[in-house]
Amino acid sequence: VRLEIDRQGNLSVCVCFSKSDFKRVIMEYYLYLLQIFGGGNPKINEVINAYGSAKDAYRKINGGDMSLIPVKRLPNVKKASLEQSKVIADYCNANNIGIITIDDEKYPIRLKNIFNPPVLLFTAGNIGCLENRLSVAVVGPRQPSDYAVRIAENICYNLAQCNIALVSGFARGIDRIAHNNCIRHKKPTAAVLACGITVDYPKGSFELRREITDNGGVIISELLPDTSCN
Repeated sequence: VRLEIDRQGNLSVCVCFSKSDFKRVIMEYYLYLLQIFGGGNPKINEVINAYGSAKDAYRKINGGDMSLIPVKRLPNVKKASLEQSKVIADYCNANNIGIITIDDEKYPIRLKNIFNPPVLLFTAGNIGCLENRLSVAVVGPRQPSDYAVRIAENICYNLAQCNIALVSGFARGIDRIAHNNCIRHKKPTAAVLACGITVDYPKGSFELRREITDNGGVIISELLPDTSCN
């Protein structure tokens, strides 16, 4: 806050925000919408587009406009608040969890161009590991056959050896083969979680998460940190 006096002697108050402060404020509006709709819900983008911004969406909804809120989400509106957004942001900051909004320059450009991109990402590790690097998505069953395991091991081993980043869903089975082969070659891999970033799923997997981040990779979730896997 800065007090200014013009040439006519008029006193005015100037409130100055740093770039990081501004990002934090915008982030809290996105977190407010996540509290209502949950991550991965296309309704968030619909609401933001309808009102013009996450901030304007907050103002309208908090002011009582429920015209774009599905009936099943109305109870969430009563519980959602900017105060809770601040609690979530503070928790993430204290635990080295990154929060990247779709407006942030760190947001992956290729992800921004898909249908219904997540408006916010929770991250651990290096979100920039996929930039300027060929990446391949690897998907497969949690209980693959022996043949599928051999094929996946061969393909993922060679892709990782060629410095190609493998992106997968961190589940057991084929997903785990992709991540492990990147770690074997000390190459980055991206694990996209089906749960909040603080949830231990699959159970006992935090050591693998650490190995991914230690090798320059990233853990990503579009869900609030404590969201359990369905």
